[in-house]
Formats: sequence, structure tokens, C-alpha cells
Amino acid sequence: MINNQSIAKLIQFDHQESEFVEPGLLPMFRLFVGIQLFLLLIILVVSGMAPPAIDLRSFILWSLIWVVMLLGYLVWPDLPRQLGRYYLPIALVAASVLPVLTQTIGFYFFLDLSASPEGATILSESSWRLLVILLVCLVFIAWQYDLRQVVRFSIGVPLLDLALIAWLVRGSDIPLTNYVVLNLNGALSFLLVGYIITNLRKAQRENNRLWSRQMQNWSIMLRPMNNWQ
Repeated sequence: MINNQSIAKLIQFDHQESEFVEPGLLPMFRLFVGIQLFLLLIILVVSGMAPPAIDLRSFILWSLIWVVMLLGYLVWPDLPRQLGRYYLPIALVAASVLPVLTQTIGFYFFLDLSASPEGATILSESSWRLLVILLVCLVFIAWQYDLRQVVRFSIGVPLLDLALIAWLVRGSDIPLTNYVVLNLNGALSFLLVGYIITNLRKAQRENNRLWSRQMQNWSIMLRPMNNWQ
């Protein structure tokens, strides 16, 4: 059961729910997914204004499925403790890979890219929105893990997206070059941002270790004085 106390813990940025997750990361993760859900609901409301040839409502509903599932995973009580070190990687993989797969499957079933120019426009806009989502996921990965994981994400996810888009636009008049450039820029941006964040976090962890060691030394020095009193 989720009570008021459990909800309060879910949004406390200084509350560490698992020893395997950096403090404050999970509340930011939940906020990020919640904002996505809110924006998708707004798009769903205005989807009736789309051209009749485009089933935009079904596409948005399909996108809502993974967002709701991911948010449910993130707010499930005690799940971080039960899954341990596997909890955050599962959430990050879901938040990074599922939007890419959802976009491809949604366009394949609900939007005819070759029949309407509006479909190509929506694909372009959706790809830019996906890039923003992946950039936030990259920030979480860089905040939690090292540069090696950042490189894996920065190369692997754009390659997956590009491969799926190439499969999606085959036989249509949509040029693949635009999406090659988009994913290349995305990969370079991921690497740059990830490099900056991992180095900042490395310096912060080192400062925290030095401060903790200094506090321990002070405690040892003050212990004889406390015993004398």
C-alpha cells in the first residue's frame, strides 16, 4: 500500500532508497517520467486536430503505455530494496530503449509515412523529442556510473535508433541523411555531456571522501577530551 509517508519519501531528494542508487536520483527520475506523462496527455487531448489520414491518437496512446509502466515501476514501494543493484539499470534501459522501440512500432502501425507529408513531419518532430528524452537519460547514467557506461549509451542507443529509422523509411521519399546527422549530433552531445558530468561527480565523490576522513580524524582527536570531562 502507498500511504502519505511513502509518497513523501518518493519525492524527497535527500532520501536514499537504495545503497546502489545515488541520493536524489530516483526522485528526479520520477519527476522526469511524470513530466513526460503530462505532456503526452496534453498531446492526446489536442490530437483530434491532426489530419484525418494520421491516426495520431492511437500513436500517442501507444506511447503512453510504456510511460505509465515505467512510472509504476519507479513508484512501486520497496522495489529498490528488493531488486538491489538491478533496480536502476532496469529502469534506465526501459527509459532509454523503450521510447526508441515505441516510436518505430507506433509509426509502423499507425502512421503511413509514404502516403502523407504530415507523417514525415511528425517523424522529424518525434525524433527531436526522443533526443531530449535520451539526453536526460544520459544525465542519469553519467550521474550514477562511470565514463565507460556513458560511451556505451552514447554509441549504442543512437545506432539502434538510426537502424530502426532506416528500416522504417525504406521505400519512402523521406531522406535518411537527416536522421544520420541527427543521431550523429546526438551521439557527440551525449559523449560531451556525459564526460562533463562523470568528471564533476568524480571530483565530488573525492571531496566527500576527504571530508569524511577529516571528520573521522576530528572525532578521534576529540575523544580523549570527552573522556577527560
